[in-house]
Amino acid sequence: MAYNQLHPTDVSTQKRALQTHEFRLNARKFGINLSNKQIEQFKHYHVLLSHWNKRINLTAITDWERVQKVHFLDSIALATKLPTMDITKCSLLDIGSGAGFPGIPLKIVFPKLKISLLESVRKKVLFLEEALTELELKETNIYHGRAEDLAHEPSLRESFDIALARGVAKLPVLAELLLPFVKINGSAIAYKKGEITREIKESKNWRKL
Repeated sequence: MAYNQLHPTDVSTQKRALQTHEFRLNARKFGINLSNKQIEQFKHYHVLLSHWNKRINLTAITDWERVQKVHFLDSIALATKLPTMDITKCSLLDIGSGAGFPGIPLKIVFPKLKISLLESVRKKVLFLEEALTELELKETNIYHGRAEDLAHEPSLRESFDIALARGVAKLPVLAELLLPFVKINGSAIAYKKGEITREIKESKNWRKL
């Protein structure tokens, strides 16, 4: 599907430019200076999301400003949580990737990062395939299946520097899903918000970042 056949959500040019400027400034708070190419990739990604969301349920949030804050910035915030790790040299597995969060935003920001996206829903896999192609993101893989099953594959087990998930389950369940994929001395990361003290206590194998 050609990019020029798609159209962004209806928002004035001036307002959209201001929102994009704020996006760039907010990314700098994480130590990330977005290039013009990366900004265009994020815009293109948003257009793809909006288009596909009319056919399959990818996200309840589609307007440019909220997608930036709720999905894009939240995804790339990982950069602030791994100060001792060179993320550009890592292999990363995004479990339950869905619409591609956080894996695709991280790949846009860190082009040398080797990412793999794991998703069990076939229609979402088709979206991810198109997104990676349209955004011209190299050194990427997509795995279609359930994490519980793919964790037994020798080529995937204990194969990633980072395995992460964003809001797919409670921490005790995530620990069981993520840890089998992580190399020795690697990191299993869960994106969480709100009160999670109880979940942390219930997760013996987790360390809060």
